[in-house]
Formats: sequence, C-alpha cells, structure tokens
Amino acid sequence: MTDTRAPWSPEAFEERLRGKSISYHIHHPFHVMMGRGELTPTQLRGWVANRFYYQISIPIKDAAILSN
Repeated sequence: MTDTRAPWSPEAFEERLRGKSISYHIHHPFHVMMGRGELTPTQLRGWVANRFYYQISIPIKDAAILSN
C-alpha cells in the first residue's frame, strides 16, 4: 500500500512538533511545584535520590546492551 499523503509544510511540521511540548515532564505538577520551591525537603530529597539512581543506572544499562 502506498502512502499518498502530501508531506507537511515546514510551518505545519513546526506546529505539530510544538504541540507535543504539553506532554513534557516540565509541565507535570510535581516539577511545577519543584520549580516554584513548593516541595517539602522530604519530597525534594526523594526526587534527588530517584534522579541519582536513575542516572547511575544508564551506563550499567548501556554496558549490558553493548555486551550482548
């Protein structure tokens, strides 16, 4: 089956791409609260711990992929 739809114009492409920004993590209520300084110290420490372990896991995951 051949796709006969015309390609998007640069303007239409940009509009569709910018429309995806509403789902970025920066719009999540938790991140909005963090940006406003509204998190409790415990919430912020939890975010830092989660981010730390997420970041240190990336090289481990990449090494596992490359070793296979």
